[in-house]
Amino acid sequence: MNKKIKGQISVEFIVLLAIFMLFFQATILPTIEFSENIIKDTYNLSKTSDSVSRLATHIENFSNSSGFGRRSIFFYLPDTAIISACDYDSGNPVIKYNVTISKQRPIPLTCNDQGVCNFVKKIESDTPISCEVIGPGFSGAIILEKSETGQIIIKK
Repeated sequence: MNKKIKGQISVEFIVLLAIFMLFFQATILPTIEFSENIIKDTYNLSKTSDSVSRLATHIENFSNSSGFGRRSIFFYLPDTAIISACDYDSGNPVIKYNVTISKQRPIPLTCNDQGVCNFVKKIESDTPISCEVIGPGFSGAIILEKSETGQIIIKK
């Protein structure tokens, strides 16, 4: 009789363990994956914003300096970020960039259904700028070149 009780307890323990594993698989694991994606997205968005802001500061300082020439700066973009264009908005130069995030729900308001978030960084200068497409992802030196006319060209 004692062996039947031990066997019964073993079977109940295995069933209880299986129920716990199903609970873990169904609720806890998706929450962990959701959190990992949100952390990656937040890092990519903040790192890209910081890098583009530092680039804008370099451009503003270079445009306010006298003369012309070249400057080399270290620049980093995460693998999901692209500088897509340099343009004008209300008479000021802007850097247009986008970051692709995971397709977690809910998608932020500034992003489309594919998870691409578009941003614009205004540069406090009246100097015309132009740039190459940089990215997706970039780590290295970029060149800021100021012409005799004052135009700043951003290139890899």
